Amino acid sequence: MDTFIKENYNIIETYEKNQYNEIQMGTKISDTESIVVVNIINKIESLENDLKINLENSLQNLLYISEDENTITFVTEYHEGITLEDYLQSMEISKNTRIEIAKKYLNYCSQYNSLNNTFKKILVDHKQINIDNGELYLNELIMLSNLDEIQFTEVTKEIGKVLHLLLEEDEFIETLLNGSFFYHSVDEIVNIFNTHYNTDETHYFDNIDNDDLTLIPMPIDNNLETENKENIEEEIITDSDSDSEIELSSLGFIDDKELDEEKEEKKEKNKFLIPAIIIFFLLIGGFFLKNINLNNTNSEKEFKTSFVKEKVGKNFKFTANTKDNTNYNYEWTFFSKGEELAAFDEKSIMIGFKNEGTYIITLRIQDEKGNWSDTYTEEFYYAINEMNPLDENPTESASVSEKLENFTISYESDNIIDDYEDKKSGSKSLKFDFTGGLKNGEIALKDILMKHDVSISLYIKSDSRNPINLTFKGMNGDTEQFVKTITHIPSLENTWEMISFNLNTSNVENLIISIQTEDSTIWIDDIAIDAYK
Repeated sequence: MDTFIKENYNIIETYEKNQYNEIQMGTKISDTESIVVVNIINKIESLENDLKINLENSLQNLLYISEDENTITFVTEYHEGITLEDYLQSMEISKNTRIEIAKKYLNYCSQYNSLNNTFKKILVDHKQINIDNGELYLNELIMLSNLDEIQFTEVTKEIGKVLHLLLEEDEFIETLLNGSFFYHSVDEIVNIFNTHYNTDETHYFDNIDNDDLTLIPMPIDNNLETENKENIEEEIITDSDSDSEIELSSLGFIDDKELDEEKEEKKEKNKFLIPAIIIFFLLIGGFFLKNINLNNTNSEKEFKTSFVKEKVGKNFKFTANTKDNTNYNYEWTFFSKGEELAAFDEKSIMIGFKNEGTYIITLRIQDEKGNWSDTYTEEFYYAINEMNPLDENPTESASVSEKLENFTISYESDNIIDDYEDKKSGSKSLKFDFTGGLKNGEIALKDILMKHDVSISLYIKSDSRNPINLTFKGMNGDTEQFVKTITHIPSLENTWEMISFNLNTSNVENLIISIQTEDSTIWIDDIAIDAYK
């Protein structure tokens, strides 16, 4: 046994031993309350050569690691506590707390990216999780049963199981449980999780520090101020007899047979009474019932709203279409690139846009009775270099050009066509059909030249919110120069959104763009590369 381990740890028992590794349990000599796990992995041909380095960089509970010709030995701290399942059943836990636990779990998981999928699957398993004094720990107990190569989809499923324990199953968790091919790393799952479960409740109205939007303060109109309204609590009337029966029967004080006989007697008495009451209301009170029903229907029904946009100098003023003599609560939200930029609660707001691009603006309003309108959504494209409005005779150069024609594009799959009806700009877009079981689409931009710092961008739109996996591959002949994978979840259906990234590369002649999704139609347009020929 390793000399350091002998001097610092007291080995109590061998927990597991097989042809791949041996696990021993013990305590620190300096602190007998601290439990440790000693893991001795036998070096065999299928293990990667840099396993020691990857373990050293990945394990969060690592206390010591060493390597010789035949084995890798490492010591980790073991955190006692209760299992995740027991913890969730032991108390009422809010959704936000569950999301925070999930975030901590995923942060642990993201540290394992450098390890192969076999090790990842073991480490992210829900059995690794212990909760100690409200803190989540992964015990990183690695028991190898085989070293067969597995796909990342197996890791995805394990992560899905944990998130399913913590949160209600939705489309995102379902893709994990099904081992979706969209995910290629834990980091991709973490990024989508953070977008999907955004718990940041900061109102940008109070603190706007954003590269895309500038708030221009509007003059305060004292006439728009509303008085504080008293909260009216609805009185709930309960049947005390019914409540007492349920309570007592649950404690065993009322015989079920007697209770059933009593209920039958009540039914018999009411058998003739109820029809008489109904007839009475039909004949005498029908008119009043009709009016009441109509009033209730109208008060609960959602109504429509909209807004107008006008240019004021270099800025834009957005104003809700509402009656001047009615008090409303306003809920504006501005989105860019799938992220919420700002939220406002005024009737009119003045906005200065800093960056060119597509913005999604939503508005809903609440009337004095507490009824909310339908959400009105409008897409707005802000162009920095707008044509001079005084130029009454625009030249041909001012017209919109087809950016796709800047490249020689080869369609590498049969599910792609030119769409001249639905486009972001210019005369056409590229339409990818992923219905009928099709899952892959690919185009190649040929005879381009990328070197040094390069920015690549495109606009994408989908008729669903299914995750879209995009892979950008730079090629020089048959040599792969770079690969960039992005998983995009549309923020809205049928809405153009920009995807962009920067990289440093050289000697790239062809750019291959692969798209993977399911049961969707995808459009891409306005592909741009900052250096090409």
